[in-house]
Amino acid sequence: MNGRTAASGGAARRKLELPRRSVNLTRATGLLALAALGALAGGCAVRREPLPRDIPTLEWPTYLGNLRRAGYADERVPDSVEVAWRAHPGRGLLAPVLLAPPMVFATTEGRIVEALAADQGAVYWARRVEDSMTGGAVAGGGRLYAATSDAEGYAYAIRIGNGGVAWKRGMGGVSRPPLLVHDTLFLASDRAGVHALAAATGAVLWRTKVPAAAESTPVPFGEIIAVAARNDSIYALRRADGRVVARRPLGGGAAAPPALSGDTLFVPLHTAELLALRLPGLDTLFRVRTPQPVEAAPIVAPDGGVYLLDRAAAVWRIPPGEAAVERVVALDGAARASLTLGRDRLLVGRLDGTLFALRLDGSIVWRRRFDESIVAPVSLAGGAVYVPLIGGTVVKLRDAAAGARASAQPTSYNFSRSP
Repeated sequence: MNGRTAASGGAARRKLELPRRSVNLTRATGLLALAALGALAGGCAVRREPLPRDIPTLEWPTYLGNLRRAGYADERVPDSVEVAWRAHPGRGLLAPVLLAPPMVFATTEGRIVEALAADQGAVYWARRVEDSMTGGAVAGGGRLYAATSDAEGYAYAIRIGNGGVAWKRGMGGVSRPPLLVHDTLFLASDRAGVHALAAATGAVLWRTKVPAAAESTPVPFGEIIAVAARNDSIYALRRADGRVVARRPLGGGAAAPPALSGDTLFVPLHTAELLALRLPGLDTLFRVRTPQPVEAAPIVAPDGGVYLLDRAAAVWRIPPGEAAVERVVALDGAARASLTLGRDRLLVGRLDGTLFALRLDGSIVWRRRFDESIVAPVSLAGGAVYVPLIGGTVVKLRDAAAGARASAQPTSYNFSRSP
């Protein structure tokens, strides 16, 4: 999906929340607030909430966590949900948030990278970058890695703990998610190039020109990485030096990040086909067709079945070991990239702002309606669901049953007095 695709609901302006009794703010508080806003506009990380005592580790090397696009497959989806909090990192949440409790990280089209507190949504730090971050971030070694999508774009390494910039590298626009493999960061640019950078320093290891701009995030397999381009072709590049070792016409442009299972790469196409290729030679295994194009990354479940979400909000499945597609459920609407697998359930977001929790047979567990479009996949951690809304809001949904049990616990009071 093009990171700048307009979705229904429109992008809302970033909200600045003030206490209800803002008329009682002191002049000193007002000056501090103005100073903070000025620092953010100048590209500095602004700290608002005391940082957690122990900064978490986060290893999230590729889009949706792993190459099967099933990074939340071990996480539980609750049977019922309620809103725990809402936060407003900035307009244009086109990528999923990253979770490393007690921290939540959001990258926005509105040039803001923000770290939130998972328990209440308060802001730990916020950083303004040069331009839109439409592709989202990956993480490793205590850093977030992301890139901006403007023509004179930059790749960034941002410290998870405090929002400081470890390094910044000019390289042109990148609107697709990066890939982190060990100590190397791979980025496929909008200027028809693939770049390999040293993750520690940002130093350029190699650059390779391909005939057209990238249309997918890079996918690693052994000693190669595979990248789909806008000339309706996919390329295999040698990881060590970027040399092109194979090319295969796709018969259409890639519509979403590919998923990898074993040596099979599943590539959704704008022609409403899904192409299965065998790596490393890019040999065609089979094609299947859906009524509408699939613009969400395919998800390979632990049993080997492949789940697809098409543009008409229908969910499809390729059974393990088969070359055919079967419909799971039609949700009758419009959808883009919002498909997430959590243990034995699927989470699907529609552009009208409705989020569905589904059993794997397609039956609905619950649905929740929001006032903004859901474009990006939701994220899961600890039985909670984190929903990015395109207008700039992140909503945390918690387990409603657990919340009810907690509120029903009797409160004890100690009325004893010292002698």
